[in-house]
Order: sequence, then structure tokens, then C-alpha cells
Amino acid sequence: MRKVIKVSNIDCARCASTIETYFNNLDNISATVIVPSKKVIFEYNDDSWDFDKIISNLKSIGYHPILSSKEAQKAKIIDLVDMIIAVVFTLPLLWTMFAHFNVERIVPKVFMNGFFQLALASVVLLVPGRRFFVNTFNQIKNRNLGMDTLVIMGTVSAYIYSTYLAISSIGSNQSHIHYFFEATGTIISMVLIGNVIENRVKEKTSSTLESLMSLESKEAIVFKDGVEEIVPIEKVNIGDIIIVKANEYIPLDGVIIDGQTYIDEQTMTGELMPRKKGVDELVFAATTNILETIKIKVTVSPENTQLAKIIKTVEDTAKIKPRAQRIADKIASIFVPLVFLIAVVTFLIWFLVIKSGDDINSWLDKAISAAISVLVISCPCALGLATPTSISVASGIAFKNNILFKGGEYFEVSPKITTVCFDKTG
Repeated sequence: MRKVIKVSNIDCARCASTIETYFNNLDNISATVIVPSKKVIFEYNDDSWDFDKIISNLKSIGYHPILSSKEAQKAKIIDLVDMIIAVVFTLPLLWTMFAHFNVERIVPKVFMNGFFQLALASVVLLVPGRRFFVNTFNQIKNRNLGMDTLVIMGTVSAYIYSTYLAISSIGSNQSHIHYFFEATGTIISMVLIGNVIENRVKEKTSSTLESLMSLESKEAIVFKDGVEEIVPIEKVNIGDIIIVKANEYIPLDGVIIDGQTYIDEQTMTGELMPRKKGVDELVFAATTNILETIKIKVTVSPENTQLAKIIKTVEDTAKIKPRAQRIADKIASIFVPLVFLIAVVTFLIWFLVIKSGDDINSWLDKAISAAISVLVISCPCALGLATPTSISVASGIAFKNNILFKGGEYFEVSPKITTVCFDKTG
């Protein structure tokens, strides 16, 4: 069996690796993650697995399947609200940066108070930033660290050190202390803004596949023992007789056994002119019966129709990882521990090198600032997101122009094409 499930919190190549590693190590099931559209393609033995069991296992490793359009809309609203909260509470923290450029006049005095900044940063870290803590916990539990772990390391280290500075400076002039609360707010805000923008791009990209899926019929009229009965499409079997009336979509591939009509096959062949079809001729799902009622003997199961194969091909276009993304995935597996090590080494070098001639607060300030900078700027997802997203967008545009690619790797070799051969349809 094959099942495609959308997951709300797939954000990067490490998320894909976590899901694929978990399911591919289980018996009778495999998973392939399409990062740009946040979808997981499961192929499994239905004797061992069912939909509910897959959902349960996904949730156990910290990923949240979207099972309805209502849930998808709810997730979208939550993302937007979290982004707005993060931005609103981060802007005053960013405003304090003017004071460090010797423009104190335009910065309200309260903004420079350490406890005021602590309150703002706490809201950003604990409300919209809660998702990063949950995802980091699941990544640690599954021993598969990713971008969320880096976000937490950067934001929490800046938050804890700034809190220490605020507490230790009670009774002194706090307006001259350089806090790092703005780093906490800015990192979370920028990641959330990026997620919202990225999700809008992904929605437009996946519209091509959704328009294809909308052509799939949900039910069919089955003729059995002289009685017509409307049944769900998944319950129609090979060999069943179905009735298709004029101006209706043909629900499944089959052979006409009674009647004669004209079929609009534009969705399958691109031909604008309807074709006359009669007994013993093949017809395909998602094509339209224009003229007369016909009886069709089903020849393939719902998951093996020509339309289903086209949908599978479009899905597989994004599923096959290009060379650049495969390299990014390998790097990502060692990236987080390496970044943490580099941050520690950076802290030690700055602390030891700049030690002479300054007091200990200056040593710590410069050393921690450098270490936090390493954590903040390190994100393993740029290549892992950019490559599959660009391929998904390209395949979507190509399909809208009636060009169907059988795999993402063909986009990589397309610059080398020197000759194109065409065969006239029909």
C-alpha cells in the first residue's frame, strides 16, 4: 500500500532524516519525506500496518500529521500568530541597538532596563519559541539533532547570560550594560518569519499536485444483480461493472461493455477533440463522458489507474533527492555537534587571547558574544531546503505547461541538453 500524509512541523533536511530513519528501520514499511510540501510518502504491507498505526508512530517521534483541511488552517493560523507575537515583542529589543551606536536620545530609558528586556525576551522564548523546545527534545530523544537544536543553543545561551548580567547588575547603572536579549528575540522571529514565507511558497508549489488529486473520483455507480449502487471508489473491485452517465467523470480505468459515446481525454492526452468510443475500447479515470450513458468493466484497482500513476510520478519528482541535497543531508548529520564544538573552541580562544589587560566581565562578554555568534549563524537547512524547493517549483511550472518530469534529477542534467525530439500527440 501507498499513503501520503502531510506533517505540519517538517522544517528541514534533519526532520526528513529523523522520519525516514525511524520508519525505514521498522519492518514492512518505508518512508520518504518531501520537505518542500511537508509530506511523507509511506509504502507498507497492509497486513502489518494501517493508517492509525502510522499516525501513532509519527506522533511518538514528535511529528504532527495534518488529517483535514481544518487542521491545516489551524496550523497556519498558529504559525502566523506566533510570528506576530515574536515580532511585536522583539522590536523594542532591537530598538535598544541604537544606544550601542551612541544614539541614546531616541531610545526610551525603560528599554535599556535589563529586567524590562528580560520580560520581553521571556515572552518570545516561551510562547512562540516553545515549538523549538519541543522539537529539540524529540531530536535529542531520537539522537538526530537538527536546526531546532541550534536555535535553542543560540537563544538560550544568550538569554541565560543576559539574565545573569541583569541580576548581577542590580543597584548599578543598567543602561550601559550590553545585554544579548535582542539576539534571543531576533533569532526566533527571523526563523518564524522565514517559516511563514516558506509555507506560502510551498502552498503555491503543491497546488499542481492538489489539482491533479481533485480529478480523482470519490465514488462510483456500481451495477450488480440489476441494481445500481453508489459506493466509495476504494471499495470498487477489478471486474465490477460501473455506470457512467453523460457529462460525468469516468471514475476508474476500464473497458466499455455497453454503449457508445464521445470521451474528452484532454486530461490524459492533451487532445482537445473528443474521441468516439464504443464496446471493447479502453477508457481512463478523470476523462469525461460527453454524450451517452455507458457501462464499463473495471480493469485496474484505484491505486493503479493512469491518473494515479501520473500523480505518483509528480510526487516522485520531489521524492528523488538531487546530488546537492544528498551532500547537504550527509553534512547535516555531523553539523550540529561540529558547530557546538566550534562554539566551545571559539569561547576558549577569545577568553584566553583577550584576557590580558581587561577585567573578567570584559573577557566573558567578548568570549560569550563570539561563541553565541557561532551558534546563531549556523543553520544546516539552507541547501537542504533551497534545492528541493526549487525543484518542486520547477516541476509545478513544467506541469502547468504540460511537461511531466519523471524525477528531480533530470533538472540537474537539463543544462546539458542539446537536442529535443517531439512526437505529435494523436
